[in-house]
Amino acid sequence: MRSRAAKIISHVALALSTVVAAKVPAQSPLDGYIEEALAGNGSYLRTAIDLKKAKDASDEARAMLLPRLSAQARATALGGGYSNAMGDAVADMFNSENSALDSIFRRINPAFAALPTDSTYDGPKRDLEVGASLSFPVFNAPAFLGFKARARAVPVAGLDRDIARATLVYQVKSAYYDHLRARETVSTLDALREASLEHLRISEALIAAGRATEDVAFSAQAGLAELDRRRAQAAEAVGLTTARFNSLLGRRLDAAISGEDPADPADPPSASSLPSREECVRAAVAGREELRRLDASRSILETRARLTRAAFLPTIGAQLDAGLRGEDLAFKSEREYLNASIAMKIDLFSGLQRSSALKEAEEDIRGLDLQRSEAEDRIRLEALKAYGDAIVAIASVESTSRSLASSEKSFALVKARYEAGMESDIAYRQAESDLSQARFARLDAYFDYLGGIAYLERVTGKKIAY
Repeated sequence: MRSRAAKIISHVALALSTVVAAKVPAQSPLDGYIEEALAGNGSYLRTAIDLKKAKDASDEARAMLLPRLSAQARATALGGGYSNAMGDAVADMFNSENSALDSIFRRINPAFAALPTDSTYDGPKRDLEVGASLSFPVFNAPAFLGFKARARAVPVAGLDRDIARATLVYQVKSAYYDHLRARETVSTLDALREASLEHLRISEALIAAGRATEDVAFSAQAGLAELDRRRAQAAEAVGLTTARFNSLLGRRLDAAISGEDPADPADPPSASSLPSREECVRAAVAGREELRRLDASRSILETRARLTRAAFLPTIGAQLDAGLRGEDLAFKSEREYLNASIAMKIDLFSGLQRSSALKEAEEDIRGLDLQRSEAEDRIRLEALKAYGDAIVAIASVESTSRSLASSEKSFALVKARYEAGMESDIAYRQAESDLSQARFARLDAYFDYLGGIAYLERVTGKKIAY
């Protein structure tokens, strides 16, 4: 029975896992790399630390508005000594321990006999005190506005983190596409090298048959050497793009990068998949973190201006002290004390410092307003340019795809005639060169398209399906 129940449970679990897997789309390698970058990029992680520090500073400023309770204890010991009505220094000369000196003075002048000669010894004394103090602000506008300024700095730090995140995501995408472009370039050069080797074999066969001269083989060999040089450059570019991409992810520069090359999409891109130009501009102005950050910064400057004005207001605080004081800590009314006090402080004159600071704060607000207006115009231009570049990139992919298809057909015809000895080597090499240029044009156009879409997403803050 137990084995049968275990089988049923396993079948149900397998069915549920199949349903979940069908509902959850598979994560692309690029999405995984973006998550890795967000978890390991040092610059982005520092923005999270700055946000935490801003929150801690806000909590610290809030604590200045709360009451403060403190306790204190004190113990004082006083040493003992002799004392009488004349004072310790004189009485010591007339006490019983100095009887010889006492008799001499009495013989010289009988008046000394009237002086008191008794002396008492006071033992050590102690003074104990325990108490508590409660102080709280009654009216403290600078402390309150200081807390408001610190609290409004938290959203600014959060927007700094959002800006860093959006920038990092775009950088990771751009670096990833650059790496794939370099890899595709190497693959394309390898394919062209195979075609050049075939050209060399055909040329050698034609030379052996007496249907071509040796200069044809020399030309093919020169073409191979040029391809080898370009491939070495492309391989170096692969290493550099690998290091740059890994540095963004916070890992070893030579770490392997997996993922399939998206060089030939099943569905060519279309301009209809993009939002309209107006939608891109509206999305950029409404969603860009930079503008929201400037708005949040303005609220901080306004609070600081109010803080400068509040320096002319009085600050009022109250304090309550209670405790026991005496030779011991027994609860007796004569040893208990309870004090209440209230204090007010106001700056009557501080020169022109406050008024100058207020003017400076107001100028900062006006300057930030100008900066905000310029930033909005710049973002509008960025959205227009990003949209235009994406449209051009889509058109380039379409045109280069058609050009590549035509070049492949033309090369196939020229190659067949060349093998039959019906076409010149010059025509073959020209068709081969045209095919090479068409392949690289198609490659560059498609990766320019991917980079353009990534930039359009960064500018508008919207996810675009492609």
